Amino acid sequence: MAPTIKNDVLLIRSDAAANTRIAAAATVLGLPGRVVKELYTDTSGTGEAVNNMGAVEDLINCDCFAVTSSYMEERFRREPRRYSSEVAAYDLLRKVGRVRATFEPTIPSTYRWDLIPQWGIKSIPLTESVGLVGPTITVYDLR
Repeated sequence: MAPTIKNDVLLIRSDAAANTRIAAAATVLGLPGRVVKELYTDTSGTGEAVNNMGAVEDLINCDCFAVTSSYMEERFRREPRRYSSEVAAYDLLRKVGRVRATFEPTIPSTYRWDLIPQWGIKSIPLTESVGLVGPTITVYDLR
């Protein structure tokens, strides 16, 4: 029972920690123009939510800000043949977009890290500061 209790404590600590999505919200709210953002980016209601950047028509010419989440990108990059258009969209964003802001977690984690302990919850310290948790969120300027 001890491992389960320890994992529960770690989940509670990670849930109470500062989150990259909350940290990104103030920046996203202050962007001067159209915002297109994918799942798992920020907690603000600002912007047009899309399932993924590969689904945005003519993304590079959108005259907007694109907000991405490492959780989504990692998910698609795990199966590049299956998700080739999504992977191509991330590559294109990196090539032509200007990074306006990046919010990174203190402890890098996979998109599944908070679901099962072996995917990353064990990296949360039991007593020290947890730091920022969540995905890496990147804001690209495509104006």
